[in-house]
Order: sequence, then structure tokens, then C-alpha cells
Amino acid sequence: MTAPTPAPSATHKPARHHLPLLLLPALLLGACQSKLQVDLAVSSLDGASALSLAVPTVNLKDSGGTVHSYDTGYDSSLDLLPYSSDDQDHSDRLALLDEDNVSGDFTGVRPVFKISASYLTLDDGTKIPLVLGDQADYADLSFSLSKSSTSGNDTAHLVLTLELPFSLIHTSDSSYTLKPVVRVAKKDESGNISGTIPQAIITGSTCGSAAGSGVAVYAYKGSGVTPVDYYNDGTDQHSYQPIASSALSYDSSNEDYTFELRYLPAGSYTLALTCNAGDDQPDTDDALDFLSDYTQNVSVSSGATASVTLQ
Repeated sequence: MTAPTPAPSATHKPARHHLPLLLLPALLLGACQSKLQVDLAVSSLDGASALSLAVPTVNLKDSGGTVHSYDTGYDSSLDLLPYSSDDQDHSDRLALLDEDNVSGDFTGVRPVFKISASYLTLDDGTKIPLVLGDQADYADLSFSLSKSSTSGNDTAHLVLTLELPFSLIHTSDSSYTLKPVVRVAKKDESGNISGTIPQAIITGSTCGSAAGSGVAVYAYKGSGVTPVDYYNDGTDQHSYQPIASSALSYDSSNEDYTFELRYLPAGSYTLALTCNAGDDQPDTDDALDFLSDYTQNVSVSSGATASVTLQ
């Protein structure tokens, strides 16, 4: 059911050049520079063609509770939806940071969003203004960086994923409120899930969706999880939330539907299929129907893609 997608020889003796001793500490320090890279990915969103947001800052929280802020250069809005998939024109991630000499013991990270001529554009071209409700909570991740090669790790490459279906609250026909839900993974310790669903399940009596609209796959950390909707009203929330979601895309060459869940930390997950994902309002406890016959466990390995068929 799941299958991880597995000196030329010298003819004379070279002259020796001795470096001044005073230069050696500087060269050694330069060789041990730490580096932090932070990228942003976005989950797919059914019915939308563009999402304009500014991402001016990344915050890191250290073990003492101090917040360290880094500018990204994205002070003006840009379309983030292209970073929900990989294609020939761009990477599947927006590079937010590439910083040298970052040092500390960190426990969390988050992107900071800014509303600046920001809209959600629907497939029919309608532009709906966005209102920023709150900034994202810190995504929990413990890691250390040090300028010294004898303490901590020299590099960290993190991928933040903005889970759009869990982040957008439809407050009225004239606006959406953005309360960002963000998860994080170390790039070299994460993997993907690529899945297919037969067309008959989506368009037949099981779902009855002519174009896959409103159908989504949710992912939960751990095996054998009973699926529920995403719910967090700021005071109450489900004890075991979905951590990721994917809308469906139609593959006309194979006449089936596909989904993709990216940058998941290696481990076990439960996948669940719902035909009424459009009814999932993040700040309310919604009674979504999940199709128990199409719930599957899947294992994700670092640097690999697990292939799944829900049938």
C-alpha cells in the first residue's frame, strides 16, 4: 500500500607557502561559520488561483524565550500559491532566509505575515480581501546552531508550510480572516506522500463531486488515528488535530485524482478522505464526514516519497 519512492600527478615538488600565524584563527573561524536557511511552502487550496501576502520577517525563539527576528526582504505582497507545487518555472519553496553566523539553542520558528494589498483570488477571478487575525503560533522544533565546530550543528535548513485550509476563516462574502497555521520540518529529515484516488470514488455515488471540488485528504501524526476536522477557536481545540491537508488534482492521462502532502517529518501518519472539506471552518467544531473505507496508515522516510492509492 505504501512504497517509499527509494589530483593530477605532479612532475615537480611544489613550493611551500607559510601563512602568518595571526591569520590562522580568522581562517578557522570562517570555516566554521554557521548557516540557517528557512523556506516557505504552502498547502494546496481548492477553488483558489492566487493568494497575495507579504512575509517580511522570520522569528526564532530560543530556549530562554528570547525572540530573534530576521528580515526576509518580502515587505510587499507576492503570490504564495505557486509554492503549493513544483513546476518548471519555479521551486516548490520560497526562500525566506539564508543567514550566516546564527548561533543559539532554538525551540520554535514562525513566519510573520503582513497584509499589504492582500487578496485571495478565486478561480472565477473574484478578489476577496484578507484581514489578518493573529500571527502564527511558533512551530515547535528544537535545534542548535553554533559558530564553533565543537558545539552544536553548523547548518540548519528548515521548511515552514502554511496550511491554508486551516488558516482561512470565511467571515463574510466580502472578506477572509487569516489566522496562519504553520508547521515546520528539517528539510533533510522530511519526506512526502504522493497519492492517487480512482475517479469513480470521487465522481460516483461515494462522493458525488463532478470536479473533485470540496474533496480533500487530511494527514494526522501517528497510525490508527480517528479523523476529525481542524478546530481551534483560540480557547478550545481538538486534542488531536490534522497537521496537513491536500486538495485534489485531476490527472487526465490516467483518469484519476491525485494529492500531495509535502515536507512531513519522517514517521507514521494516518490519511483520511473527506468529501465535504469545504465545510471545514477552522474556528468551529464541524461534523465532517470521513470515508472510513479509504483511511490508510502510511510511513514517511527522510528524503523519500511514499506512494499511496486510496481505494
